[in-house]
Amino acid sequence: MLLAIDIGNSHTVIGLFKDDILIGQWRFKSDRDRTDDELAILCHGLFSIIGVKNSEISGIIIASVVPGLETSWSSYCRKYLSANLESPPLLVSAENIKKSIHIKTDNPDEVGAVEGDRRAKINNQQIAAIFLPGGNCVNQTICA
Repeated sequence: MLLAIDIGNSHTVIGLFKDDILIGQWRFKSDRDRTDDELAILCHGLFSIIGVKNSEISGIIIASVVPGLETSWSSYCRKYLSANLESPPLLVSAENIKKSIHIKTDNPDEVGAVEGDRRAKINNQQIAAIFLPGGNCVNQTICA
C-alpha cells in the first residue's frame, strides 16, 4: 500500500493507494507546530477508520512546498511506518527539484514565490503519471 502526502501551505492532503486504487483521502490544516507523535495519532486514527494497519503501508511519497513541515512528516514516517517499507520515503520538495525543472519566462518577476509551488505541482503530476495508470500530467514529455 502506498501513502501519498501532499504538504501545502494551508492544507495537507494524504491518500492511501492499494493496487493503484485510492482507498482513503483526507485533508487537514498544515500546522508547523504539529509533532511527529501528533501526526501519528491523527493518521493512525484515520487509517483505522477504513481498517488499514500501519504494517500494510509499504511505500511513502511526500510532496512538499513547505520546508518547515518536511521534518515532522519525515520523522513520523521513519518513527512509525519504516518497519515495512520497501524503500525509504521519497521526498519531492521545491528545494530538491530546483535543478530538475526549469521555468522559463520572459519576466522572472512574474513567477515570484510560487516558483517552488509550480515545480512541486509539476513533479507531483509526474509522480502521479508514473505511479497511477492514467495519471494526469502537465507535459507528457516530462512524464515519459
